[in-house]
Amino acid sequence: MKRFSLLSLLWLVCLAVVAQPSQPRLLSRPLTPVPADSVMFMSAGENWRTMALAADPALRPAPFRPVSPADFSTQAKVWEARTADSLNLVGGTGDELRQPQLASALHTLHTSASLFLASGDGRYMEAAERALMNAVAAGAAPDRPTAERRAAGEALIAAPSLIYATDAEGLYVNLFVNSYAIVRAAGFDGAVDQVTDMPATGVVVLRLRPRANSSPMTLRLRLPGWGAGRVVPEGRYTAEGAQPLPEVYINGKEALASSVEGGYLTVRRKWNRGDEVRLVFPLPVLSVRSVEDGAARRGRVALTRGPLTYVAAKPGAGLHLSDSVPPQPDYTINYTGFVPLAGRLDPDTPQAGSSATAGVALKAVPYAYASQLLKGRLTLWLPERS
Repeated sequence: MKRFSLLSLLWLVCLAVVAQPSQPRLLSRPLTPVPADSVMFMSAGENWRTMALAADPALRPAPFRPVSPADFSTQAKVWEARTADSLNLVGGTGDELRQPQLASALHTLHTSASLFLASGDGRYMEAAERALMNAVAAGAAPDRPTAERRAAGEALIAAPSLIYATDAEGLYVNLFVNSYAIVRAAGFDGAVDQVTDMPATGVVVLRLRPRANSSPMTLRLRLPGWGAGRVVPEGRYTAEGAQPLPEVYINGKEALASSVEGGYLTVRRKWNRGDEVRLVFPLPVLSVRSVEDGAARRGRVALTRGPLTYVAAKPGAGLHLSDSVPPQPDYTINYTGFVPLAGRLDPDTPQAGSSATAGVALKAVPYAYASQLLKGRLTLWLPERS
């Protein structure tokens, strides 16, 4: 009951901050990204760096830079209007499959990263993550044109610098990636070992290794909207149904001595080598509806899980998502870095005498891999029973 009353309340407060437009604050000094070259990926197989170098072995990371104080207010207003009106489910604009997405997703990534570094506001990182994990990653696929792969690669090879950032007080944890980082900053001097197979499952373990024990530091952990079943901007999308909230533990105990600031769970304490922070994201499959004229559009849904948006082969006429076999993670198929979804499509009008389990198998994969793993006409939006 304690976890629900305090941690759940903190998370809901965070979601209200992320979802509702507000006047962003400009930090007195911008955040400093931990350099991309100071971050090592610990997972076998593909990662942002290998994807970038496969596109162009000569690529080197260029740092993301904060927007200038003089331009911050104007840029924040432009970002707010664009996000509310146009941001789609893969981080770009327009139709996710019929219109090219890389250029608009790169715009989302760079403007959001610049505004985040100037403000420390989690809403910007939410948008940057969506673009990075979906449309930007898709742009580096082997079947894309060379120029497109290189443009995506430039962003991907710089992306490790968005995982962590520092200020004079401590460390921001912005993205959840299996990695090891060396941090040399006034707020934190040491190493961070992040152990996770996100976005396959939702367990994240952070092991902090400050150079000196009893080092005072403020640790800020991003509380993503998708971690509690929310899709931003909420004026464009909604995911119905109650979702379990994530859990946060420090050295095996609930993180009760914490607060929420700008979309981050903030923990101020003295840290010792080997201190461990554990986050557990439930990662349910969300059925997302678009919002039109203030109401959820019925008749079709998109599937998301964590920061990933999924794509499937376009169903034939007269089929809809099954109520009895909804899409769920399929752990029997081993893809590096993600889990496909499996479900069933049922006929709108079952034939007399047909089996109750008659239907067509549904397979959905992340947008970033759709062109490599699926054939034929593809869709984000799947029909539901009317």
